[in-house]
Amino acid sequence: MHDFINLDPSKHARDKFRRYFWLTCAAGGFLFASWSMDGRLMVNTWYNRPDLKPFPAMVPKESMDITERTIYETHY
Repeated sequence: MHDFINLDPSKHARDKFRRYFWLTCAAGGFLFASWSMDGRLMVNTWYNRPDLKPFPAMVPKESMDITERTIYETHY
C-alpha cells in the first residue's frame, strides 16, 4: 500500500473533510440534543413513572377549586 502512494492533490482534502464532517455532525447532534432536552428528565428517573401519578378516578373533584380541577383534567 505504501509503495503506490496516491498523488491526487485533493485526496488529502477529501479525507480531512470527510473526517471532520462526521465529527462536526456528531458533536453538533449531541449539543442540540442536550440543549433541546428537558434537564430534569435526565436527573429525575422517577419523573415519568405513570404508577406514581394519581389517576383521574382517585382524585375527588368536589373538594377541589377550579384551578386544581382544571390542572388535573388537562394533565391526567
